Amino acid sequence: MLIQFLLNFLLSFILLNYYLFKINFANLIDKNLSGYGSQKKTKTASGIVFSVIILINLVYYYTSENYIELLPNRFYVFIFSIFLLSSISFIDDLKPLDPRLRLIAQTIITYFSLTLINLEYFNLPLKLIIFLSLFFWIYITNITNFIDGSDGYLAVNAISFFLGLIIVNQFIVNTFFSYHIAIILVPILLSFIYFNRPKAKLYMGDTGSILIGYIVGFCILELIFSDYWFIAISIYSYPFIDCSLTLLKKIFSGRSVFKRDFDYFFLIPIKKLQKNNYKVLSVSIIYNLLNLIVITSIMYFENVLLVFISVILSLIKLRVFRYL
Repeated sequence: MLIQFLLNFLLSFILLNYYLFKINFANLIDKNLSGYGSQKKTKTASGIVFSVIILINLVYYYTSENYIELLPNRFYVFIFSIFLLSSISFIDDLKPLDPRLRLIAQTIITYFSLTLINLEYFNLPLKLIIFLSLFFWIYITNITNFIDGSDGYLAVNAISFFLGLIIVNQFIVNTFFSYHIAIILVPILLSFIYFNRPKAKLYMGDTGSILIGYIVGFCILELIFSDYWFIAISIYSYPFIDCSLTLLKKIFSGRSVFKRDFDYFFLIPIKKLQKNNYKVLSVSIIYNLLNLIVITSIMYFENVLLVFISVILSLIKLRVFRYL
């Protein structure tokens, strides 16, 4: 695993560096329509590098005898879905597509991806489980995309999420395939954050954020349907609370949920002052370190009630962003 980790880190760094300096298309420059991002011309859609490296690793898993019994059902669907989502999102980064068209594509891809999850765990009608799981997976995909609005922010939150999965694997070894996904993504994101920290030289674009959201959705559902729903809550409580509260405010005020108004809690300090990017990132790092300690405690003490600490930490983080 260590060799795989190091190889993914080095390959990511090399390809991201190549993408930054050698790939030159006018449409790959972020338009910064909101005015809250980097004020310089920043290249976007570098998430295509994530996709390439992830697919290489997944094909290796699929063809290796060492992983046969660990792979989810119909694993080829996972590989094909990642390829399709990345391709559609990359096209969207080059030339924005109709949000409704993107949602339809996500729905179809995610629907077929449900074959990866054992949906028979809960004693509920199968059609209801399919509907709820489909809605939840698409929701997680898109709220992950929504938190990609500040330099380094999504990368730090995603790193924390996948480190949480690695921690869980130390207590229940090889129960979740998500652990092996984390081994791929953590080095990629660690490499990416070098280019994405304030002031960002690269953005991942929807190509990266939608891809990460889709994978996060899979991992969360795998936890839930394996009776580790409390870890799912703890590991992703902040993005869920921030985005859900913001979307509810949009709905009640009659605004479109698809419109990027940059009104999420973590963006409040940046809207006040551009230099607050550093503060937002620092707060997020501290929060995520504390939350990883909570996740470790939940697993070590086998105490489900400790999940409330993650929720409380998330609410505190919301308040900090309001007054930062």
